Formats: sequence, C-alpha cells, structure tokens
Amino acid sequence: MATNTGVVNLDDQEHPLLDLTNTNYGTYFFRKLPTEDLHLLKLRLRIYEYAVYEDYIIEPIQVEPRSNKFHCEYQTVSEIRDCFDYVKRRTGPTVVPLSYTCRAIYAELQYFCPFYKVNTFLFRSASGIHKYLAAITPQRRRNIWWIQINPSLTDRPNPRWSFDQICPSVREKKRNDQILALLSQCSGVQKHRLRVDLYLRPLWRAEYAIDVLQRCLAWARDPLAIKDATTGHSFWSLPFFRLRIYTCGPIFCPIQNKLISDIDDALLAYRRRIGGGPQWFLDMATDSSLQDSAMELADIHFTGEERVAADKAGSLRGPPSSRTRQKCKEPEKNIGAPVRVVPKYSKEGILTVDEASITIQKIHWAEPDARCMVRWARCPPKTTWEDLSVFLAPQWRGNLARFYMNTMGSITLQEMRDTPSPSDIMKIAGADTLGFDTDVRGDRSFTAEWKRITNRWETRRFKLESLARLGRRERLSVSLAQLEAMLGGPDGHYDRQSVSQLRINLTDRLTLLNRLLIFLNFPCITPILFLAVLL
Repeated sequence: MATNTGVVNLDDQEHPLLDLTNTNYGTYFFRKLPTEDLHLLKLRLRIYEYAVYEDYIIEPIQVEPRSNKFHCEYQTVSEIRDCFDYVKRRTGPTVVPLSYTCRAIYAELQYFCPFYKVNTFLFRSASGIHKYLAAITPQRRRNIWWIQINPSLTDRPNPRWSFDQICPSVREKKRNDQILALLSQCSGVQKHRLRVDLYLRPLWRAEYAIDVLQRCLAWARDPLAIKDATTGHSFWSLPFFRLRIYTCGPIFCPIQNKLISDIDDALLAYRRRIGGGPQWFLDMATDSSLQDSAMELADIHFTGEERVAADKAGSLRGPPSSRTRQKCKEPEKNIGAPVRVVPKYSKEGILTVDEASITIQKIHWAEPDARCMVRWARCPPKTTWEDLSVFLAPQWRGNLARFYMNTMGSITLQEMRDTPSPSDIMKIAGADTLGFDTDVRGDRSFTAEWKRITNRWETRRFKLESLARLGRRERLSVSLAQLEAMLGGPDGHYDRQSVSQLRINLTDRLTLLNRLLIFLNFPCITPILFLAVLL
C-alpha cells in the first residue's frame, strides 16, 4: 500500500478507493494541469507552494511525549529577537485542510512536499529538532529547505559549537551525531540553509561580547582546530551552516564590528575550502547503524521510516486512525488495536518508563550496590524491587532526591544504617552519571540541592545517634540499680541466696555486667575476675 517515498500509492489497482481516485483525476484542476506535461506540472506545483506558504516561522511542538504528531506555533518574521510575537491562530497550516481535499492532492503534497520547501522551521533545543526529523517521512525530510535554531532567551549569549550545547539549561542525552545523521538525509537543507542565531544585548559588558565573537571567529576559521572538537562533530563544519548575530540596536564598538565582519569572511572562506562538505558528514548518510541509533534515541512511537514501510491494511499497526483508537481504548474492529512493545530497560540498563509513573519507597544495601523498592502507579498499583543502577541517569535524579526528602522526617537510626546515604549515592553514581559538578546550569543547581539533602541527612543521623547514646546511659543506670538491689546493696555485703540467684541467671548477668563495665571503663579482663569474686 505504500511506496518507498511516501505513505500513499495511487497506482495500487486493488485499493478500495481506486474509482474515487480516477474521478479526482478527471476534475478540471487535473485535466488542465496534467501530470504528463512537465511544464504544466511545474505550474501546478507552484500553485501548491503559494497555497501552503505561511507568513510566519513555524515552530513544531510535539503534542505529547513520544508522539509522532506535532502542532505549530507561529512567530512573526523579525530581525530582532525581542520583537518576536506569537500569533494565535484557530486553524492550522493551510496544507492540512488542502490535503483533505482528495487522495490525489494528498499524494502530490506528500510526494513533492511543497510545505517543507517554502517554509522555515524553528527549533529551540536539540531534542526538538531530533524528534521532528525522526517523526516525518524520509521524503519530507529530504525536502526541508530552511531550518532555524534559536536558543532560549534565558541563556547567556554563549555560541553553540554542537547540538548538545543548544539547550544547556536542560540535562539531555548526547545526541549531536544522531541529529547530524538525520541532517545528512536533508538534501534540501544542504542546498539551502541551517541557521543558528546568536544574540548580543547592549546590557552585556563589551568585554564579554568581544570574547564571544572571538570564539566564533576561531570556530569559523577551523571548527576542528579547537578544544571543543574533542566532543564530537560540529555543525560549524557544514557548508550550509549560517550564523546570524542579533543586536537590539546599532553596534558602537569598532572591535565588535570588525569581529563580525571577520566571522562572515571566515565562514565564506571555509565553505569554499571544504566544497561539498566534510567527508564524515557525507558518510553519515549511508551509516545504517548511526541512522538506527538516531531513530531509537528520538524515542518516537511511530517514526517516519515505519510509516512508509507499514502495510496500512495488513499490518497490526493499522492506519493512523487505529493508533487514535488505541489511545481512546477503542480497538479497531477489523484488525484490532496495535500494540507497541517498549522494553522496560534501555541498552544501558536504565529504566525507560515515565518518571511520574513510579515512586521510590526504600533503598537498601544489597549486592552489587543497592536495591530500591519501587511503587508503580498502575491499576492496580504494585511494588517491585529494582537495582539502584537502573536509576543512575539524569532523568531519575529528581525521584532519588524526593525519596530522601520524604523519608528524612520519619526514618529511624537502624533504617538509616541500612539505607545508602546521599553521599553514598554520589560515590556509586559518579560525577557524570547524574550530572554532579558539571558546567551545565541545571546540573549546578541540582548539585547544590543534593549537597543540601546530604547535609540534612547527616544532621538527622547525628541527632538520632546522640539520642541513642543518651538512651543507653539511662538504661545502664537502671540496670545498675537493679543489680545492687538483687545482690544486697551498694555496701558490698552479699548473702548466699543472692549468689545462688546470680548463678541461676549467669547468662543474663554476663550481658548486664559487660554493659555495666563498659560504662565504668573497666579493663576487658575485669569481668572474669569480678565473677570469680562473686562465685
């Protein structure tokens, strides 16, 4: 039912809507602009481009985690980042209702992809561009022409060398090479533009802005000749990369103006020097293992490759409507609800479920390190034991922090001894696993919060140990009084009846005397001599 380029095959002679398709081709629009005439076909495609062009930059927003569906936010096209205004529209892009017209128009829209050629797509994070490129079909991916990357306004104007640095306030998985692998399939972008924006504000110190521009100049001259090259490949090495520098007014500093001009010249000279692109980027397009890794790391329910390869009538996945029925718990009558098996653990052994679906209730020492008692928010709820290693990833550090905060007020001293402390978790996990002591802003705040939790835990333990020592002293005082009363008094005179009773309860008295003598700081040999005197 599907072709190798799209999700609709109009040449399928067994399709139940074949008669309707033939009727559509007999309409005035297709008769006057037939597909066989190349010039008239180009004219029809130009009509499509005018129809689906949007006056605003399109920012694809994922409707929910792991979904392959996106809705559009719109921004006005402006030369100053602060003047970007969101445009609230009740209707989606024109391409959506246009594709509903008939199967013939839908097939041409998805095959020629005019919507992706004429519009600019905006992304603010590495995960955003990664998930969107993985969700769309390969044909649409190849026809994207314009991609724009705008980091968050809350970030300082640090230049980005790789995709992993685009959103430094969020701890994300390393995905730079995977995004570059998907971009290697975007032949349209390679002929046009991938643009990254850099914003220089007048309130920032001139020295800082100059330092940023000097770093950009070094990257523009040779992206791989600097220390950042050790972290992987860079989009600065791509021939279709562009850097746009924004300011909220004219630049009065002559040094900054000179640096910006030098950056433009260096990028142009570098593009001329590398020609069609670095070889490592060209090799990514044919690296099947890297492409598979990109799809897996995107964590999309239904990737673009799966949409093309699926048999819509015979597959258990079914058409897109069946996936909607699955979410509504309404199985399709003909083929049933599709089932997607998601492994419980990733290849690294990390738990893959949603962080909000579980609660860590206990953590105990066990082999090899520790084990956690986990409560699952299911119907009905259940409790299981998991190794601590399945939670040693940045996405689970919030659950670990909540466990210590919630149990700190009611935990006993013995339970604290059986539970790894926050400092123990830090030693087991290591610095990089949970994001301790890194330069990322989100990691710095988490490290500070974890240190506060560690201090509260140690303070709680010190108080419980102090109370335990005080309780032992009180119990020893009571035991001493009971012993004196049993043996006749504190004057040292004992009768035979007391000695006989002491012999009968010899085992209990040994324990009592050991505690008493430890309290009085007697030598360890004294209990034996003291018993010899008593007996």
